[in-house]
Amino acid sequence: MKQEPTGVARSAAGGIPVVHGREDVNRLDLRDERGSASILGCCIMAALITITATVLHVGAVVVVRHRLQAAADLAALAVASSLDRGSVEACVVAQTVADRMDVGVRSCRIDGWDAVVETHAPVSPVFGDREASAIARAGPAAPELDAPSAESDSTAERVRRHGAHE
Repeated sequence: MKQEPTGVARSAAGGIPVVHGREDVNRLDLRDERGSASILGCCIMAALITITATVLHVGAVVVVRHRLQAAADLAALAVASSLDRGSVEACVVAQTVADRMDVGVRSCRIDGWDAVVETHAPVSPVFGDREASAIARAGPAAPELDAPSAESDSTAERVRRHGAHE
């Protein structure tokens, strides 16, 4: 039988050497699963935090994009309604609207009676130094989209006169 050095004895449970009443900490038992739930829990928490941060940043980008489109739409309508004062004065109105909505105006141009406004704003810094933009056009309705004239024959009138099967 093998003799242990002085001060070393074998534990009764697993035969692991015990030094001065403590198990040998240098020996690794790969079958021991103590603490594995903590490691798994930490990994799951890290994954959930990463997913949550990503969703928040993507949501912030969507909010910026919607704000940009709303600002572009409103600025284009303001420019179109201000065209009677001149194109320069009308584009100043677009800048005022954009400033109030915390976006910038990249371009403002007049195309006939239509106003075209492009707005821009920075997105979440996680995605780098990028900007989102939106374009809107406003002006009078096209003549073919106006209400039908008295001479035009609407579908409802034809159905009333000739029945459903024409």
